[in-house]
Amino acid sequence: SALEAADRRLPDKMRGSGTRIVKQRIRVTDPLGAIEREIAFNMTKEQVNIGWSRAQEILASLVPEKFIHCGAQLESYQLVQKSDEGDTTTTDMVDVTFADGRSVRTSLLIGADGAGSAVRRVMAHAKNPKKAKASYAARYSGQLLWNAIVPTKDIQPLVHGIGEVEYIT
Repeated sequence: SALEAADRRLPDKMRGSGTRIVKQRIRVTDPLGAIEREIAFNMTKEQVNIGWSRAQEILASLVPEKFIHCGAQLESYQLVQKSDEGDTTTTDMVDVTFADGRSVRTSLLIGADGAGSAVRRVMAHAKNPKKAKASYAARYSGQLLWNAIVPTKDIQPLVHGIGEVEYIT
């Protein structure tokens, strides 16, 4: 998995700090809150809910501080080609250049820069910057999302079982 690629310990650390979801229920409501439709299903694949702040703490605990470049703006990246004896070419590293002129060589580039990700924009549309800018422009969808993780035991009366999640739209 992507988590294991960053660090073998990461999946277990995330599981240990989150809550495994075993069942989900989605309720679609009208503007007054009356339920129009409900979908409930048991999870067939593993899913774990974990708060962002805790997930970030876990990630930061596994990566030495010298490798984290907070506030840096990606200017460009270049895959470093390496030739093996078997006459094949592999990519083992990436050179990253920041807007302030600094550069680093790394085996893993994680762009944790949000919904309007500059890293994703540069990587997805490196050959067409105009298309890149348009593809990640902010657009209001007319929807608002409120999200919270509240321990089941803190909700009274009890509305669902442990490991169950509910979404109301």
